[in-house]
Amino acid sequence: MELAFGDKTKLVYVLMPEYAEGNITFSSNNPSVANVTTLGEVTALSIGTANITITFKGNKNYEKTTKTIKIKVNKANSTVNIGSSVLDYGNSLNITADTTGAKGITAKLDGKDAKVNGYTIEIPVLNAGSHTLTVTTIPEENYNAVTENATITVRKLNSTLTVNNVTFDYNSIGSTTVTFTGATGVNAIVVNQYQANVTVNGTNITVSHLNAGKYTLQVTTIAEENYNPVTKTASITVNKLKTTLSGKSIATVYNVNKNLVITLKDSKGNALNGVNITVQLKDAKTYTTKNGQIKVSTKGLAPNAYTAKITFKGNTNYEKTSKNTVKVTVKKATPKITAKKKTFKRTVKTKKYNIALKTNQNKAMKGVKVTLKVNKKTYSAKTNKKGIATFKITKLTKTGKYTAIVKFAGNKYYNAKAVKQKIIVK
Repeated sequence: MELAFGDKTKLVYVLMPEYAEGNITFSSNNPSVANVTTLGEVTALSIGTANITITFKGNKNYEKTTKTIKIKVNKANSTVNIGSSVLDYGNSLNITADTTGAKGITAKLDGKDAKVNGYTIEIPVLNAGSHTLTVTTIPEENYNAVTENATITVRKLNSTLTVNNVTFDYNSIGSTTVTFTGATGVNAIVVNQYQANVTVNGTNITVSHLNAGKYTLQVTTIAEENYNPVTKTASITVNKLKTTLSGKSIATVYNVNKNLVITLKDSKGNALNGVNITVQLKDAKTYTTKNGQIKVSTKGLAPNAYTAKITFKGNTNYEKTSKNTVKVTVKKATPKITAKKKTFKRTVKTKKYNIALKTNQNKAMKGVKVTLKVNKKTYSAKTNKKGIATFKITKLTKTGKYTAIVKFAGNKYYNAKAVKQKIIVK
């Protein structure tokens, strides 16, 4: 049997049932090379040979017997793990080799000796591309040397490019400047506008021969060896004036009308009259400006937090614009409960107690459930079309003064409301 240094194995043997009363022992004639445990587990401890003896001591029915197994322990392969690496151009790298059975390493980078400090290989700045790192172990006494190759990939950096937007009037020349690194220059075109005249002079780009409208300037770097070209775009605007929408966020209460006021102006601060603005709160509606303004009613909006989406689509002379940051907050309204002090005779079995429930606008709230709690008992009733709810109190038979609590639990439009009142029984 051959083992590598450091290996472990367990000897396999067969003991027939009739031998069960006997004992098995294991011994090694050279335990410094191959050691064996009482369970037959062998460990290779050094290079050399050893004999492992398996002994059946015998029992009342069977004689003692032995078997010898020769163990040869060979050198194990050392191991080295470096893995492939990826880095960007301009960066150096230290790679630490993970080894076993080695007292050191040597390394070559693209066939040339690399600097090694212990188990760490110093990788200098390399040109972009693929490089081969070869690492060989300097083995310890009981190990063989091994060699492993790894790939070091140096990625090109993207060149950098900044392009400014261009704005000019029709039949004139617009210009912009660019900045770049990792490039010798740039090329530029106006996308899908072959009649445009584009001139590049170092970091300055001029554009002409464009009709009124919006266009895209596309600029690409002429990359150096270790860099990738990049493309950036900038907008070209000819003629149209920009516009701005403004409006202050508002807060109101359900069913209380408060107008959201929106103002539209051009880039020179002039109000735009007679143009359409679309505002979406719950639904989208279109309004026409007067003195540059529109007023949007909030009446009927359910309690909630809204963001007004405001859009001016633009026209011949003005650019489109939009605003989505104006908030409209509609809070729940607080209803009114009218409950009066009431006196009942003790002898009246069913005592009827009326209350009135009205909106914050003083309108009757019909078909609404309200509750009355008196003397630890709770009664419920619904309001009629006039907002009147009648409670039938049936178990208030003792004379005294009672605190009655009338309560409306609230809903998605109205806050909860509760009032206290005295009920007297004589």
